[in-house]
Amino acid sequence: MDTYLDNKNILLTGATGMAGSGIINYLLDKHPATKIRAVFCNTRPFIDHERVEYVRADLRSRDDCRSIAKGCDCAIMAAANSAGSKAISSKPWEQVNDNVVMNINMLQALHSENVRRVVYIGSATLYQEFQGDISEEALDLNIDPPQAYFGIGWGFRFTEKLCEFWHRHTGMEIAIVRAANIFGPYAKFDPEVSNFIPAIIRKAADKLDPFEVW
Repeated sequence: MDTYLDNKNILLTGATGMAGSGIINYLLDKHPATKIRAVFCNTRPFIDHERVEYVRADLRSRDDCRSIAKGCDCAIMAAANSAGSKAISSKPWEQVNDNVVMNINMLQALHSENVRRVVYIGSATLYQEFQGDISEEALDLNIDPPQAYFGIGWGFRFTEKLCEFWHRHTGMEIAIVRAANIFGPYAKFDPEVSNFIPAIIRKAADKLDPFEVW
């Protein structure tokens, strides 16, 4: 899909998140004629460029999803209600509900606006519990995800099957990427919402003793 992106109007949801902001920088660097419709909700835009059009939208709204998809050639679905283990353990339903609804609405909107090529960024939380490395062939959907990720893991499994559904019935081409403990320049270090690696860095910087690892 990389060459295909040249001279295209790309819809990017979750544009101000850690993954989304990294994608913006990559597209600006590698595809100088590409235009990006960068969709955000809560976090304000912080990458300013003439080829980036920022649009605020609530992906839980079907109308908002349909509006942002108009006129786009392809899409990268990087939006997610995401947080670390602390948030998942305290209110896991918030992530499950929002993510499932957003992805349902976006896939419907992309089809309605004739966007035929899509990248969906999911999560490795859908794998069953395992030790060491795991191959794609070892993924067993008959076994639940680990208890800590039971809800959100099944939510991502459902969305991947939903992608398969849209491909089978409409021919929409959807590439799936499963993110796992990503980190980088735009990571959140707030212990209330940080993911695994930024949380570890924050604890080390604060010289916690004892050093707690979730």
